[in-house]
Amino acid sequence: MKKLVLAAILATGVFVALPAQAKSARCVITSASGPVYSGPCIFTPEGKGGFTLTSVRPQGHLGETLVAVTVEVTGPGEAFVRGMEEGYPNSAWGDAKRSRQDPACWVGADFRICAY
Repeated sequence: MKKLVLAAILATGVFVALPAQAKSARCVITSASGPVYSGPCIFTPEGKGGFTLTSVRPQGHLGETLVAVTVEVTGPGEAFVRGMEEGYPNSAWGDAKRSRQDPACWVGADFRICAY
């Protein structure tokens, strides 16, 4: 039966994109006031090279109040960053540029986000 379904999908040329796989990473997140979080995290790839970082612990935080950070790539070497903090469901952190010294990092006016 599985072979028949696969053959039908291949014959029609209809494919369903599966969500990208999340993987373990090491995150380093800093703000103008200092370190926010440095440690293990979950890296979930998004479209166009963007990604979301979350805690490795269910319902955990990246630091004291940070629940998640999303880097949305808007153009070559450019992104818009949003943070989800406890009490602030979707705060815009602002524009960021990819670091030339460390391509794993995105740097904004008052923050830096790295995922290794």
